[in-house]
Amino acid sequence: CGTCTEAVSWLDRHARVSKRLAEFVGLWCEKLPVAHVCKLTGLHWETVRRIERLYLERRLAALPRSEPVRLAMDEFALFKGH
Repeated sequence: CGTCTEAVSWLDRHARVSKRLAEFVGLWCEKLPVAHVCKLTGLHWETVRRIERLYLERRLAALPRSEPVRLAMDEFALFKGH
C-alpha cells in the first residue's frame, strides 16, 4: 500500500540532483556565470540557478551574524543626491 522510497545518503529528500553534483555546481558558480556553468554541466539554466541559490543560502547561514558597534554616516554624500 502507498509509495515506498529508499533513503540514500548522497541524495537530499525530494532532490533532483545529488549532493555531490550540487556542491560541484555551487563551487563553479562562485567563479563563473550561470550560463557558463550550464554549458559546462549540461544542466538547464533554472536548475543551475536553483542550485546556486540553495548553495548561497547554506553558505550565508554558516556565517556569524554581524553586530556592528558603530554606525558612521558620510554627511557630504547627503548633498549629492544619493
